[in-house]
Amino acid sequence: MRDLFAVQETQPIPIISDTDPAPEPVDPSAAGGDFSGEAERLGDMTAELHVAMVDSFGRATGDVGVWAGTIDDRLARTQHRDLNRDGLQARIDAVRRVDDPGPAIRVHGDYHLGQVMRADEGWYVLDFEGEPALSIEQRRRPTSALKDVAGMLRSLHYASMVAMFERDEEHTDEAAAWEQRNREAFLTGYLPKARAAGVVPDDEASTAVLLAAFETEKALYELGYEQAHRPEWARIPLAALRRLSVE
Repeated sequence: MRDLFAVQETQPIPIISDTDPAPEPVDPSAAGGDFSGEAERLGDMTAELHVAMVDSFGRATGDVGVWAGTIDDRLARTQHRDLNRDGLQARIDAVRRVDDPGPAIRVHGDYHLGQVMRADEGWYVLDFEGEPALSIEQRRRPTSALKDVAGMLRSLHYASMVAMFERDEEHTDEAAAWEQRNREAFLTGYLPKARAAGVVPDDEASTAVLLAAFETEKALYELGYEQAHRPEWARIPLAALRRLSVE
């Protein structure tokens, strides 16, 4: 992210009049530190992680009713005046109509960029304790592999926003472009291998519905955390929840 922002910051600043177009945002692929190749490899490794989980712990039938109910509970516990509850509820209700939920498996449960480490040999996963706020029984309960995927996608959003905050929020377009490029790269690495192994739905539409719902769940969790610990960062999950409530 810093490399991407530096590209714009070191270019000559154009003189803009009322008739001159605004400068185009810098393409993330033009930055020397383009992360998309690593994001794709991280997605591939995440699929391997989920296959290993199935090999070790087996799989069960996915239950969209249980998954939707859990997200319902999270929404009910989250209080903020700017939430579009009807839009978020529609996102959750769509889960109940999914015909192909894929299996329920053991997952990492608290998956984000702070839980992985890049070494010369590739990516490693750390810290399998699961979501700290849940009981051990809840952490061990099988769920959709897409819950971990959603966690990493939310982490990419956080990375883009926090890096933008460091630059006094001057790079909104670049941050959004970086997030989108790396979301797509991560999913490109993850979905083909995961789908071939049968750990996510075969149906692309079902995958999209579930993934958006689990992103919603994660963003609601983040909002509660930020309200309690870092109120100035609550705008990060709020931005995600605005997007998720209208798409």
